[in-house]
Amino acid sequence: MNTATKWAVVDDDDPSIQYSAGWGQEQGNPEEFHTNSGKPYLQTLHGISHNGSLSFQYHGSNIYVWGLDPGNLSERPSWECLVDDFPIRVADSTPVPQNNWPLCWDDGLLNSAMGPHTLTINVVTNSSDARFRIDWIQYNPQPGFVFDTSSSQRNAAMLVDNTDPIVQYDDSWSPWTNLSQTANATSRIGSQVTVDFIGTSLSWFGISEPGNFSNTAQGSYSIDGADDVVFSWKTDPGTALDRRFFFEASNLPLAPHRAVVKYLGPASAPSLILDHLIIQNASTTQITLSGSAPRPTGGAPPDDQNKGGSGVPAGVIAGSVVGGLAFVIVILLLWFKRRLAAARKQQRHDHVHPFRLIGYTDHNVPRPTSFVSSKTRSSNSHNQTASSHSHNRSASDPFSQTSELAPIRNPAQMMPAGPTVIANISELLHPTPFQLPATHPNHSYPPDQPISSIPEEYLPLYTEINDR
Repeated sequence: MNTATKWAVVDDDDPSIQYSAGWGQEQGNPEEFHTNSGKPYLQTLHGISHNGSLSFQYHGSNIYVWGLDPGNLSERPSWECLVDDFPIRVADSTPVPQNNWPLCWDDGLLNSAMGPHTLTINVVTNSSDARFRIDWIQYNPQPGFVFDTSSSQRNAAMLVDNTDPIVQYDDSWSPWTNLSQTANATSRIGSQVTVDFIGTSLSWFGISEPGNFSNTAQGSYSIDGADDVVFSWKTDPGTALDRRFFFEASNLPLAPHRAVVKYLGPASAPSLILDHLIIQNASTTQITLSGSAPRPTGGAPPDDQNKGGSGVPAGVIAGSVVGGLAFVIVILLLWFKRRLAAARKQQRHDHVHPFRLIGYTDHNVPRPTSFVSSKTRSSNSHNQTASSHSHNRSASDPFSQTSELAPIRNPAQMMPAGPTVIANISELLHPTPFQLPATHPNHSYPPDQPISSIPEEYLPLYTEINDR
C-alpha cells in the first residue's frame, strides 16, 4: 500500500457495486469463512460460480479489492481487473484458504489520478467447483470526500492506518513487523492508546502474535469515559493471524468520541497489536479534545452543540466577531476625531477678527483718555451730529456709529496719590525744581540738591513728571 493513512472502505453489499446476473450474497456461519486472515468484513461475501462481471465507479486512487482465495486451484476461477479499461495487477494463488486476500490492486498506476474512475472485474470459471468471492473494496478517496453523508457510496466506512495521527500511543508501544505487515504492539501491562474520532462505531483489527503462550491475553476499551469493556484473545502456537478482529464499539451517536484502549496482560500472554481501525459513518474533520475530560455518549457534547455546521468552534466565531466590532469602532473614532479637528480648523478660519478704525470706539473696549477741553468737545459734538444726518447712515451700519470722547481728566488725577499735586498743564511743560514735602524729614535739603540725593521713594514720581 502507499503512504496514505485514511482509506474509504466499501462492503460487498453496498449498492454502489453493480453486479451482473448470477451473483449472490454468502452470509451464514462466520466460522465457515474463518481463516488465518480473519473473518469477512461485516461477515458477508458476494460470489459467483459462472462467468460474470461487476463494476464500481469512484473518485480516488490506489484501489484494492479484497476477497476469499480458496487455496485449491480446482476451486479457483480466473479473473481480470481493469481500471478505465487498463489492466491492473492480480494476486497469485495461495496454498491454503485466505480471507481478506488482495484479489487485485492498481500497483501505483493511479497514485495521482483522482478520477472519476471505473473498476471492472471479469470472472471466468474453469469448473463447476470454482467460485469467485469478493469481500470489500478499499481506495484512497479524493480530497473533500465526506464519509458521514449519503452518496453513491453511502455505506463507505473509513479505514485508519496504525500510523495515522489520530492514534496516540504511550511510550510503551513500538513498531511490529510480520512479513509485509506493519503494526504497533505493546506487552507492558497498563499501557494504553487513545483514539479521537467522529463516527458511529469503531472496530480494532490487529495481528495475533504467534508463540506458545500459557495465558489468554486481555484488554479493555472505554468510550467517552464510560465503564471499561474487557475483551480477550489467544493465539495458535506458531501461527500469526493477520487482520484479526479484536473488538467493536458500536451504536454510538454521530458525534466526536474518545476511545481509550488498555493492555491488561497478564504476564506470559500475547501482545496487543494494532494494524488498522475501521470507523463507520466517519468524518475527516480534525478533532481536538481536552486531555482527560470524559465526553458524554448520549449526544453531542456541549462544546459541539455550539458549533456551526462547518465545524468551526464557537469561541473562534465569537472572537472573530468581537475583533471585527472593535476594529470598526476604532475606525469610526478616528474618522470622528478627524472630522472634529477639521471643523475646528474651519471655524478658526471663518472667525472675523475686528480691527479698530480711527474715530470708531467699541463700547466694550475702555475709552482712551483725551486731553481735549470741554469747549472743543461741545463744538465737535455739534458738528458730528450734523454730519451724521447729512449722510443718512443706517443705524445698523457699524461704521456710522461714533462715540463721544471722554472728557480730559486733570493730569494730577492720572498720577498716583502723593504729597505733591500738579495744578495745571504749565507745571507739566515747565516743571519746577524738585521740592521735598514740608512734612518730609529731609525737607532741609536745598532745592538745588542733585537728583542722586533725592530719596528713593520719590524717584518714580520725579522721572514721570520730567518725561511728560
